[in-house]
Amino acid sequence: MIECIDIIKAGGELCQKFTSPEFLTSPPYVVNKEYIPHNIAKAMDKGWSTRVHQRKDINVFHIKDVFVTEEGLVITKNGDIVQQSVTQHSLPDLERALCNIKNKNPVHIHEKTLLLRKRGDNNYGHWHVEVLPKLWLIDGICLLYTSPSQRD
Repeated sequence: MIECIDIIKAGGELCQKFTSPEFLTSPPYVVNKEYIPHNIAKAMDKGWSTRVHQRKDINVFHIKDVFVTEEGLVITKNGDIVQQSVTQHSLPDLERALCNIKNKNPVHIHEKTLLLRKRGDNNYGHWHVEVLPKLWLIDGICLLYTSPSQRD
């Protein structure tokens, strides 16, 4: 059975809080919309037509001893899935992720890393709207990169 748990219950610590200000935007000009499957275009319409984006709280957590797979899905060493990391993942995605963690040799990283992966982040628009703002917010809060000579 797949268990999804809150990041705090999984051992995550809130280390920074931000508030994203309200902002206005124009709907995007979507090229070749007719090639987008109808159900996907319909799901995107709300986001595309939103002009006023309300203030939003943004929380940065630090969590240890987890696995990351399936475009940002976070799994604890006990096999629980961190609820906040589930973004457009289906039940088969969750099952595959757990199977991969149990049956493959995961890469172990022992340094702090910043999780920016999310479904759709390989899309140019999502990169600009979701990933770059996260990098901008966290700049100066977390040490993003140091060369080996700077780590000591």
